Amino acid sequence: SHVALDDLRIQAEKDRENKERLRVALSAAELGTWLWHIEDDDVVLDEGLCRLMDLKREGEQCTLNRFLEGVDEIDRAQMRAHFEQCKKEICDLNVEFRVRWSDGNLRWLRAQGKVFPDSEGRPLFVTGACVDITERRRMMEDLREADRQKDDFIALLAHELRNPLAPIQNGLHILQFPGATPAAAKLAVQMMERQLGHMVRLIDDLLDVSRISRNKLDLRKERVLLSDVINSAVETARPSIDTEEHTLNVYLPDQPIYLEADLTRLAQVFGNLLTNSAKYTKRGGTISLRVTHQDNEVVVKVQDAGIGIPQESLSNVFNMFSQVDSAIGRSQGGLGIGLAIVKGLVEAHGGKVEVMSEGEGKGSTFQVTLPAPALEKEST
Repeated sequence: SHVALDDLRIQAEKDRENKERLRVALSAAELGTWLWHIEDDDVVLDEGLCRLMDLKREGEQCTLNRFLEGVDEIDRAQMRAHFEQCKKEICDLNVEFRVRWSDGNLRWLRAQGKVFPDSEGRPLFVTGACVDITERRRMMEDLREADRQKDDFIALLAHELRNPLAPIQNGLHILQFPGATPAAAKLAVQMMERQLGHMVRLIDDLLDVSRISRNKLDLRKERVLLSDVINSAVETARPSIDTEEHTLNVYLPDQPIYLEADLTRLAQVFGNLLTNSAKYTKRGGTISLRVTHQDNEVVVKVQDAGIGIPQESLSNVFNMFSQVDSAIGRSQGGLGIGLAIVKGLVEAHGGKVEVMSEGEGKGSTFQVTLPAPALEKEST
């Protein structure tokens, strides 16, 4: 008898261990189980499912209505219809639905179950499991959004590449026209050169994007004076600034600042930021570029009083294929990849770029932070 009791205790301990392992496994897998007795309308939920649906565990049983209260109202009617179907026929249950926790957090669950019949073949009970698929749904939404942005980008790219072709074609017709005057031919050539320059810049930007995304960007770093970088950037952006009759204020510290950088690429960063500010600031606006340094870092801020950026778009402005306002982007021209190039070039120099804006119509500030290991004056 003592042996039998010992065997029972050992078996009970093993059962308890198995049950605990199962509970831990279900918890780690973000999975919970349920059982619905159709005739008695009893729903048995395990601890894992109560946690996933943020339901208070008042015993292990509840009704179907109480269970459905945990489903977000958007999907509640659909879920009820699925369970009603289970009452009528032997079938499998496979449905995705949302639950909203008491803190407002929205989660996605997938319920998979099976209907079991009684001895006469009528539905008797339904059992199954729910698994949290929130992250998978979020990744799917991100992929869909990225795909949509890519399609928009391709359409815009086709538009931007086609635009210069019509004037170039017209210029060729003028040059081929027997009665074209030298003055008309000169204007046609100048116009064609401008349009061809636009296409070259566009293709250069696309090549930069490709190199950055494939981590194939070749930087020729050397000891450069930051003021030379800024002057080169201002020279590049000056036509855009002057066309819109903006005022540009540049503030540089008295002490020369030296960086280990690719002058051309770094000038491209600040040139893009200045051109971006000129594009989205009303005619006659003010743009400022301010340089400060502290410890082993240099901070360059480009500030404008332009259209600003909505708060919900701040985190996306540096993303590839992303534009804050596609309608504005199209009206102003460009592919909206300039800021993505800025981010890639800054990070390739070991720095970071941030954007601040109080909202639409309140301007924007782009801040570039770069390592500056050599802040001392150059030896003479």
